[in-house]
Amino acid sequence: DDRTILAEADCINAKALFSLPHSGLVLLAGPPENGGTMVMKIEGGGAPSSTSGSKSPSKKGDMELDLVEVDLVDWCPNEDALDFFTNCHLLAATDLTKNSFLILVASPVNESSHAYFFVVFQ
Repeated sequence: DDRTILAEADCINAKALFSLPHSGLVLLAGPPENGGTMVMKIEGGGAPSSTSGSKSPSKKGDMELDLVEVDLVDWCPNEDALDFFTNCHLLAATDLTKNSFLILVASPVNESSHAYFFVVFQ
């Protein structure tokens, strides 16, 4: 792959990564003070990748996929859903169906306690 990190802004301070293959999403869990969880959409996969110029070997038929960051303001159905990604700690995520997934988040109540929420997105 010929893409490289060009600046510190290209780096992500993620604590965990969750793959949701049925939903076509990757969630990068970061602390709320660093913007919270980043949602990436998997795009591509329709055309086999070209091995010319590639630094890593590729098998015939491999698909080239891109991760594109989702704009959470547009993607989330409401402000409450947005808060789960930006102001909470993402602890777990899993696909339920092709069009739905579940997340477990922790929200600080005070310095010594958290509230935990299971949230289903469709």
